[in-house]
Amino acid sequence: MALDDTIKHDVGTVKPKSKAARFNIHTLKRLQEAIEKDPEVDLTSKLPMEYSRRIVEMRNPIQEVLTRPSDDDDIRQFLQPPGVVEVVHPLAEQVEKLLTDHSQIEMTEKELHHALSTLMWRCEILWKSSFPLHKMVFKSGPDIVVKAVRKPDDYTEYTTLQYLEKNKPSVPAPRPLGLLRTNNISLIFMSYVPEKTLGDIWTQLNLAQKASVQNQLNQILIDLRSVTLPDEMCLGGVAGEGCKHAKRHLRRSETPIRNVNEFEKFLLPPPSFRGHVFAHFLRQFSPLRQSSSLPVSCQ
Repeated sequence: MALDDTIKHDVGTVKPKSKAARFNIHTLKRLQEAIEKDPEVDLTSKLPMEYSRRIVEMRNPIQEVLTRPSDDDDIRQFLQPPGVVEVVHPLAEQVEKLLTDHSQIEMTEKELHHALSTLMWRCEILWKSSFPLHKMVFKSGPDIVVKAVRKPDDYTEYTTLQYLEKNKPSVPAPRPLGLLRTNNISLIFMSYVPEKTLGDIWTQLNLAQKASVQNQLNQILIDLRSVTLPDEMCLGGVAGEGCKHAKRHLRRSETPIRNVNEFEKFLLPPPSFRGHVFAHFLRQFSPLRQSSSLPVSCQ
């Protein structure tokens, strides 16, 4: 029996009972393809990166308890125990590589959750909200961040990023890279540009530099406002999530809102007798025309 026939036979009969077995089968297939293209090929150059280390790690049993820093105010603690990982929006290729360690093999549900938890606990913390058990932002790669949110009401942030990427890519907004959900934690992956924030450097700028920033921001906002509302789309979330009002508590529109008058009625529902004067006062500030720009004051 020829060598290539032996390889094909082995690949076809070995059952992928473990991640290590599937990894080896995938590697054999790649080597076989390389031999078919060039029988004299150097096979060591075709082996996956760090093959020996990776196969040793894969042969070890999956550890359910991960080594992690002791921090009760960390949303990542809710990633345990292992649960179902739901793909709300498909992951970009660069995010998949972070999870699969650059291998192109399929993972079981258990292995996927383990890979996700391992990735999250290796991330650098970029930001904590006032309630870090509900919202945090992490740096998961050189140009990738992940926003972890506990029990979000909807995904308007992600769908808005998708809409901007498709309809107004000139707006400098993060690019959506996928969304996963597990154990009531939603993980929103997006692009990251490692730069200083405006708040960090504002006091160091002179008036000319501040004016330049003002002009740039104004142009960005003008560009953003140039996005027109499609005839079939209602106001609010671009995926039909409706409008929100969070003055006292989060209130959502129950019916479609298609114009400014309907939006004002949603913001100011029929007032009580005592609130009638106040509601009338607020309605006087309603814009009668749309502004093409919003000047940004620099002080």
